[in-house]
Amino acid sequence: MPPETRYTREDVVSAALKIASEKGMDSITAREVARTMGCSTRPIFSYFDTMDLLKEEVIGRIKALRREYIDRGLSSEVPFKGYGRAIVRFSMDHPVLFRQFFLYDGVDGDVRSVFDEDGDRDRVVGAILRTFKVDEAQAEELFRRLSVIFYGVQTMCAMGMLKMDDGELERLLSDECYGALTVILKGNNIKEMVR
Repeated sequence: MPPETRYTREDVVSAALKIASEKGMDSITAREVARTMGCSTRPIFSYFDTMDLLKEEVIGRIKALRREYIDRGLSSEVPFKGYGRAIVRFSMDHPVLFRQFFLYDGVDGDVRSVFDEDGDRDRVVGAILRTFKVDEAQAEELFRRLSVIFYGVQTMCAMGMLKMDDGELERLLSDECYGALTVILKGNNIKEMVR
């Protein structure tokens, strides 16, 4: 009799994450995870007492993945524009996850629960304040205006209604940032407002 293949906890979570990325969270079942792994359901339940616990682990991984995108964006030369680029890129790279968490169900049925969970707003507003000579109210307004644009672009990309390469995305974000700043600064020379 051949030796039994050993599966790790990471194997189980990776299979479930693959399913979530391709088909959505509702498709994570013991049978589907086992099929993806090429095994029985036994390895799954040796690490997770319930499928809900496995799904919680997958949700944590998805949040961490999105956080990686955001952190990269906020570390760019123009952080608030990098943030927009990062969240749009997440929706392009992971459309099923974006639709699941930001358009339909969210986490625990609350789409808002994933929006500012880790203080994204405060981090982006802080980046705006460091980049431009604006006050906090103007920085908040820029974040609010651009969030509407970013969310619309993310949605259109995730729904397959808009396809753009990095250059097109960069031009769109630059134009929208410039337009929002023009409105907020009410005609002040934007170049003078850059720190």
